[in-house]
Amino acid sequence: MHNLSSVAQANARRTIEVFFADDAALRAQKRNEMLAEAAKEIKALITVSVDKASTGCSQA
Repeated sequence: MHNLSSVAQANARRTIEVFFADDAALRAQKRNEMLAEAAKEIKALITVSVDKASTGCSQA
């Protein structure tokens, strides 16, 4: 999993790319990339949270 700093940098770069994109197709592509990355990060965070919760329950 990426660290949050690199994720924030990538999202900032894509946001700027969307802003300066010359056509609607390129803007849509960059937005879709942002959404795909966000979905992967959310899934990774949920997995980590569930794993930590499972570990905590087994230690109790």
